[in-house]
Amino acid sequence: MRPSNSGHKAATTALNPNRNDFARLARRLTGRSVGVVLSGGGARGIAHLGVIRALEEAGIPVDIVGGTSMGAFIGGLYSREADQVSAFGRAKMFSGRMAAKWRMVWDFTYPVTSWTTGHEFNRGIWKCFSDTQIQDFWLSYYCNTTNITFSRMEIHQMGYAWRYIRASMSLSGFLPPLCDEGHMLVDGGYMDNLPVEYMVSLGADTIFAVDVGSDDDTTLREYGDSLSGWLVLLNRWNPFSSVYRTMPNLADLQSRLAYVSSVKQLEGAKATPGLFYLKPPVQGFGTLEFGRFQEIIDVGYEYGKAILAKWEKRGRLDKLLAATEKVQQRAAKRVRRNSI
Repeated sequence: MRPSNSGHKAATTALNPNRNDFARLARRLTGRSVGVVLSGGGARGIAHLGVIRALEEAGIPVDIVGGTSMGAFIGGLYSREADQVSAFGRAKMFSGRMAAKWRMVWDFTYPVTSWTTGHEFNRGIWKCFSDTQIQDFWLSYYCNTTNITFSRMEIHQMGYAWRYIRASMSLSGFLPPLCDEGHMLVDGGYMDNLPVEYMVSLGADTIFAVDVGSDDDTTLREYGDSLSGWLVLLNRWNPFSSVYRTMPNLADLQSRLAYVSSVKQLEGAKATPGLFYLKPPVQGFGTLEFGRFQEIIDVGYEYGKAILAKWEKRGRLDKLLAATEKVQQRAAKRVRRNSI
């Protein structure tokens, strides 16, 4: 049980609306819950932290968080404590581990199922979540995975957080599928990279959907009927080469494959009533560029601030912000009665 500190909580509520449990309950009972859905996108998903910070500063409450792949990871960190500062620290630690190339090299294995054993990746996820259960998170949370045993999408709202978040991040070829009672689970982005539909089913009235997936690259390429990786590597250093220097790497190809089947769901998600769609300009960052942690966060934060200010100016957020401000004013006026 969390320690009670009413004075600290009242001070925190004005800064972070997610700390007001009664306001969250009221929104849930009146059908006005606010949800945040975070997409997958590899290292680009670090931008979610910047957008979340912008939401907090704008005074927008968050009641439910859902995510896929890297969005499942960032969303899980935030839901665990409902605090973007805590999420920042753990995400930075994980990104530092991912940016260490020697860890990946050390984890290489004979590629029967994947290029790595998954041990180092598992350890990085576990260090962030330990043995925490999803149902013990401060905020309601879910993530999705692709069940390749029965070819269907799975939604996870209970169980060990690190296992299902790791399963949601299991990009085929790089990590082996995670086994869950005999079922093989891989990246949720293969089925739906922005699971807004399930958020609607949970009763969210307002949804902020943050999409950091890569844009479609329609550049035409012609390199023949075979391709030498050595030739590509050499030509990356050749300023006069145009074809080989722009060839997508294995991570980019896997990332694009993850989005192929979820394009239809994405278009449907954008048409959801009450949806605020955000797409931070992070397409210039690579899928595995975790070393650019702070740079990616800054891009997400500046974009989030700008678009929220734009929506507020147009009056799109008036209803949401007015309700939040009213709750905070009531909390500020509340005084403790003397006992009789």
